[in-house]
Parts: sequence; C-alpha cells; structure tokens
Amino acid sequence: MKIYYKDKEITMLDEKTQKELENMIKKNYDNLYNSNCIFCNEINEKDVFYETENFLCVWNKFPIQDGHILVISKKHYMNILDLEDEILFEMIKLQKKLIQILEEDKEVLGVTTSYNNGKIMHLETHFHFHLVPRYFNDGFWDEIKVNNVKFNKELFLERLSKN
Repeated sequence: MKIYYKDKEITMLDEKTQKELENMIKKNYDNLYNSNCIFCNEINEKDVFYETENFLCVWNKFPIQDGHILVISKKHYMNILDLEDEILFEMIKLQKKLIQILEEDKEVLGVTTSYNNGKIMHLETHFHFHLVPRYFNDGFWDEIKVNNVKFNKELFLERLSKN
C-alpha cells in the first residue's frame, strides 16, 4: 500500500516510524491517505454535478433510491470531527441547498441524511455523506438489519454533561 502525507509519498520507513504511522492511521489522522482511496483517485470531473470549495456532489453509483446524492469532502478527512467549523458550516449550507432542491419535487416527502466517517468506514474511502430522497411507502427502513450492540447511555450522558 502506498501511503501519502500532505501529498508526498512516504517510502522506506524504519520500524518505529512505521508503528507511529500505523497509529496515526488508526486515529484517522488528518491529511493521511492511501493511494487506493476511490474518492481521491477515481472521481471523474464529468461525474461531479456540483461542487463547493470543500465538497463534491455526485450521483451515487449504487443508489438506494433514484436521486441518491453522495457528498464527498475534497480533502481526505477520515472523520467529521476533523473538519474545521467553517468547513462544517459550508457542509451544512450545501446540505440545506441540496435538500431544498430535492424537496421541490412534489413526490419527495423528505430526505434521509447518512454520514460515513470514522474507523468503521471502508478503507478505500474517506468522509462523505448520503442524501437519499424519500417517497411515500418507499420501504426505506424495512430492510435494515443490524446486530444490536449494547450502548451505555448513562456514560454518554455523563460525558455530554462534562462538555
């Protein structure tokens, strides 16, 4: 795997540096990406139907629903927590604009937004989110099956109260 940092390929690493690099990857370190990222390497200009300073908009290649939009950060962020506030604000404004236009279609009753970020993401992508138009009786939630994992709500609320 080729690894890049700030657009420069990193080669010939000693064992200590390799371990540090692996730890940075595990922590989703900003600006660190591999050459296999489909968003960094495989998005064609012709696929982009709209862009802002920090985001690209493309039609999802494997849509859940017609009109399914993928909004991809131009920079290789791995986590929404890495985005600076001004970039987050730009993202929310873009999301609002796209949703307004989607909902101008009288058949679209709303839009489901799904953010993909963090350590659970596919290794060959980076931070992005989905906008999926919703229609009457579209069955969107009917097929979702997940393994239920216990979540400690008390610990979450304790952490929230400290911030």
